[in-house]
Amino acid sequence: MPVPGNTTSDARQPRWPLASVVGIVCLSWLALSWPWLSGAVTIPWDAKAHFHPQLQFLADSWHRGLSPFWTPYVFSGSPQVADPQSLIFSPSFALIAALNPAPDFRWSDGAVLGTLLLGALSFVLIFRDRGWHPAGAVVAALAFAFGAAAAWRIQHVGQVLSLGYFAVTLFLLSRALERGSLGYGFAAGLASGFMVLGRDQVALIGVYVLAGLVIAAILMASSPWRAFRTSLPPLLAGTLGAILVATVPILLTAFIAQELNRPAIDFVEAGKGSLHPAALLTGLIANLYGAAGPLADFWGAPSPAWKPASVRSGSISPAI
Repeated sequence: MPVPGNTTSDARQPRWPLASVVGIVCLSWLALSWPWLSGAVTIPWDAKAHFHPQLQFLADSWHRGLSPFWTPYVFSGSPQVADPQSLIFSPSFALIAALNPAPDFRWSDGAVLGTLLLGALSFVLIFRDRGWHPAGAVVAALAFAFGAAAAWRIQHVGQVLSLGYFAVTLFLLSRALERGSLGYGFAAGLASGFMVLGRDQVALIGVYVLAGLVIAAILMASSPWRAFRTSLPPLLAGTLGAILVATVPILLTAFIAQELNRPAIDFVEAGKGSLHPAALLTGLIANLYGAAGPLADFWGAPSPAWKPASVRSGSISPAI
């Protein structure tokens, strides 16, 4: 994250092959995405069991002149507008629904992969702004779009969208702080609003990371108080943008959450499982708790095997 207010004229920056790097990234994205874009294969599991029917309902409702805010097909009826998985507030899926009354698998897969492309290009622009090596930009962009969380969570459409919007927000926020720009600040707020609308763990971690980067950039400046004053206008503009995008959908979701009848997994316990500090160890040791295998062998927090008694007895992984 650049130091707030520390702007550098483009005329003094070395020539950076932006068009070439963007072209390489886009061609590589197309080659790696082609099996899904061509329809030879499709993103499986939740992407088709949960999210694709939402896209079809959204498109069918709009093209028949009906409201997509309520669906009669879930239980005896459900407020679709309050469902985080409805895709109503997802720009890419909403655009597909507006253009195509009956989108097939390729359309929904294309929306997911296209959002990752936007995130990849955001990293290209971040590299360009800092004058870092163009080859590093290509590697970072493709690693973001096709590696790690993007590959492992690709079937969880909402989380992948949050990941893509995180990268876009990171780029816009960096420029907003570096240039003291209200426009970039407001745009960063809009992008972060769409990230937060995922209402998932990825969005929450994204908020923490962005907030941490802003705080670190201010504290590391030669004059933290001056950096804070410089960054305040774009941050306020970003707050306004995020409020405009995210407030109503989040309030609707919070309201319907009070009416749900899933006592086995309540919000508090789900939050503990998602945010338990022990989960950070998997960043160093993959599959530490057996989550990638049969879930019967999972012993991480907050599974039944994760007992206070096991800690007192000195055993971390009791037999199941």
